[in-house]
Amino acid sequence: MEPTRLLATPAPAEEPVAPADPPRWQRVHDVVGPLADRRVPPALYVSGALPGAVRATPTGRRHDAVVPAGGAASFGSYFNAFPAAYWADAVGSRSVRLDLTVDAPAVVTVRRKERDADTVVTERMLEAGEQAAIEVAIDACREGGTVWFELHAGPRQVRLVDAAWSVREAPRREPGLVVGMPTIGRAEAIALNLARIASAPALVAVLRRAIVVDQGADPLDADAVRTALPAVTTVLRQANLGGSGGYSRVLHEARSTDAAGTVTLLDDDIEVEPASLLRAYEFGLRTAAPSIVGLQMLDAAVPGVLECGAERVARRTFWWHAADDRLPGADLARVPAVEQPGLQRRTDADFAGWWACQLPLEAVRRLGYALPFFLKWDDAEYGLRAAAAGVPTVSLPGAAVWHETWRTKDDSRSWPAFFHARNRLIAALLHGGRGTCTGVLGASLALDLKQALAMQHYAVQRRHDGLRAVLEGPEALFPSLATTLPQLLALAAGAPEQRRHRPDDLPAAPDAPVTPLAPLAAPRGTRLALWAAVATARHLLVPAARDTAPTARLSPARGTWWVVPAHDNVLVPTGDGAAYYWHRRDRRGFAAALAESVLLHAGLALRWRALERRYRLAAPGLAAPEAWAGVFAAAAE
Repeated sequence: MEPTRLLATPAPAEEPVAPADPPRWQRVHDVVGPLADRRVPPALYVSGALPGAVRATPTGRRHDAVVPAGGAASFGSYFNAFPAAYWADAVGSRSVRLDLTVDAPAVVTVRRKERDADTVVTERMLEAGEQAAIEVAIDACREGGTVWFELHAGPRQVRLVDAAWSVREAPRREPGLVVGMPTIGRAEAIALNLARIASAPALVAVLRRAIVVDQGADPLDADAVRTALPAVTTVLRQANLGGSGGYSRVLHEARSTDAAGTVTLLDDDIEVEPASLLRAYEFGLRTAAPSIVGLQMLDAAVPGVLECGAERVARRTFWWHAADDRLPGADLARVPAVEQPGLQRRTDADFAGWWACQLPLEAVRRLGYALPFFLKWDDAEYGLRAAAAGVPTVSLPGAAVWHETWRTKDDSRSWPAFFHARNRLIAALLHGGRGTCTGVLGASLALDLKQALAMQHYAVQRRHDGLRAVLEGPEALFPSLATTLPQLLALAAGAPEQRRHRPDDLPAAPDAPVTPLAPLAAPRGTRLALWAAVATARHLLVPAARDTAPTARLSPARGTWWVVPAHDNVLVPTGDGAAYYWHRRDRRGFAAALAESVLLHAGLALRWRALERRYRLAAPGLAAPEAWAGVFAAAAE
């Protein structure tokens, strides 16, 4: 008998597998013309083109770019060059595609810069109405690189009908955007920014809510504020809890917004560029890790100048500073972005200023809200806290707003000096390491001496109040949130040096000498030590002159901390140059301030480790949504 054969069941025939479709290209960075309602140097957008007619575009009402017959235009500008290094590094993009259409025959040249090498990727003839698509590899641009294009017109002028940069990477986070703006009485600025947003259909399409937190003494006209975007704008009224309280309220509201994965914090005195908000949004959706995306700062008074890019915190002294010192003051109207070394190298940031900062809500749910700092250092502390939790910060070139620069503000010598001193030390206690105690207290002591020598008596007193507040511990932060500012303002009202004297109301003869405009160099190194010793000895040992009126009026270039101490009774220009402060030397007050400074810093040094433990233990509770919810309920009006 033959053995039974086990016959294998034939396998079913396999269905042919269709090849997977490659990821589709997605538009993330429109090439834009200048805004119709903001006068800025055209070179921020394009060089060599003329501003054409105004038309509605996906990113707002803008001027067309028109290349004259026989001319050439470069789009290697701040707003239109593609920041390839940041997309390659944070998103993982390997290539980018340029899509463009023109209305007359032209030649397009696509260029790529990797580090300092400028390469022509391709040169192509375009026909009128042709929808061209040009792919450019950027995987070698992670450490530095930019992509841009130029248009060359033939015998006819050429209008750029449409152009944009696209990537293949799909969004990794939940779509939907919330924008939030705390304000104190700046209804017109808020309305302008909301109107700009409303003029950009592509931005409105992703916008879920616009939240205005009104913290002024007099309520805003809520109906007027909502005019541009009535369906999505909410105006919330609360007591003045400062920037940290206003932005935390925005985060609190954004967390409860359905179908929104991103929130953008905006200052109330900026001017937005709608295309910048869209670029930051598209970038943030695609980063490999949830990331804070900072919009850079252009000078509102000189709108072609870049004031702030990537920012860092020196871990020893806890001074914030530019990550690349070539960027602050870079004139983008004179030198195109693609020729600015500071914009070609990818630069890592520790934090992003909350004048315009985008946060992924998934990170906010982990990190909590701002610490109750009122203002100053809340954004820097949040960036350091985020980095420790694996949430990086990216300062994105080509995405910016216009804002008043720090040079025109006197906040380090006025009531904000309290918050600068207190919050900087708390941030150092929370995020410092080995050597921070010595470094930050030494720098703080030096600042006391500098301001005391410059006869900024009120500022030194307020700094000392801030140091004493640190010694009170974290338990005092929430209770003082709504009460500290009124106290500081009351003290400022009684401080003669805080009064601003207009040129037509000077407390001296109008012929008081004005120093020449040529600036004197600040002393450094050994010269600085010698200068400080001589100036200190003079203030302690030499009796002050008995002049009842100022004997000199300094120019803006000479009204510096190293020039003012040479005088006993002097008028010093305010930061905006519109008025003067009257500084008078007080020998006894100077000695008392130095003695108090030494005692306060010594006390902080002795208690540093204990304070470090207390603040680090309390920090999660201070940032917790539940703690802030109670504050908002109490502050509601």
